[in-house]
Amino acid sequence: AAMLTMENVEKILEYSQRSSFDVASDAFETFRELIFLGDHQASEEFLVNNFDDFFKLIHQLLSTEQYFVHRQLLVFLHDLLSSDHFPRVHTKYIANEENLMLVMKQLVKSTEAIKHDAMKILIIFILSPARSETGNKILVKNQGKIIGLVEGFNLPDVDEEDMQEQKEMVITHLKKITTQTS
Repeated sequence: AAMLTMENVEKILEYSQRSSFDVASDAFETFRELIFLGDHQASEEFLVNNFDDFFKLIHQLLSTEQYFVHRQLLVFLHDLLSSDHFPRVHTKYIANEENLMLVMKQLVKSTEAIKHDAMKILIIFILSPARSETGNKILVKNQGKIIGLVEGFNLPDVDEEDMQEQKEMVITHLKKITTQTS
């Protein structure tokens, strides 16, 4: 956990933006290992204590046009928010509607892979009870568009029947949000 400091995270993520694929790839692997391997409690403590600075950095990097960086950060966010090891981070991140808006903006990016990664994060927002009331209103306002995206969403390695069940579950949750806020 001694390696896990904002200074080290900033340096590693700086390397992730290098033009050399090998350097960028190694930087992301190191970044993921810092957060996900080892003492999860210490990692969560670090993330909670540095929440604003950490996610400000992540969001700044998501605004770049570097495809590799973009993809890696979206996968990282999905893995972080869906992990059982970081419940306080999940709750705090999902409760902020600005994070929901950021994820929704990723859905209009040009590449299918980025849309796919963003959709997986959006599903976490839809299924989580940690959303704010404003977050609920945003989902309700965009329900039609989101349902269209969910219906068109496919995971290449998932069984067709399982995928359909998952889509129905997400749409059912989304419609429940609508009835709760109306």
